[in-house]
Amino acid sequence: AKPKKTRKKSTREYVPQYRSGAYAVLIALFEAEQSAGYCGYMHKAELQTAAQPHCDASFTIPEPGTYYTGWSIVSSLVRKGLVKRYSHPPKFALTETGSLLASQ
Repeated sequence: AKPKKTRKKSTREYVPQYRSGAYAVLIALFEAEQSAGYCGYMHKAELQTAAQPHCDASFTIPEPGTYYTGWSIVSSLVRKGLVKRYSHPPKFALTETGSLLASQ
C-alpha cells in the first residue's frame, strides 16, 4: 500500500484579488461596519448591492459559459473565517479577522 501524500497547509494569509467578488464583499461589509447606522449585519440583497461597485464581475448574472457570479465566493469567505453567516434568512457580518483584512 502506498503511503498517502499529505498536503502541507499554507501558512500564507489569504488576500483576495483586487476587484474580485471576495474583495468586494469584504470591502462592502467593512464600509457598512464603519457607518453610523450599521445594525451589526447585512442581508444578502443589500450586501450584493453594496458590493457590486467594488467588483468587475456581476453578483447576480453568471459570466458567459460559467455558473459562477461574484457571490459564489461567499461560502469560501465563511469557511476561511472572514465572514459570519447566520440566521434564516441569512445575515452576513465580518469576523474580527475579516475586519482586519478589509482594513488593509
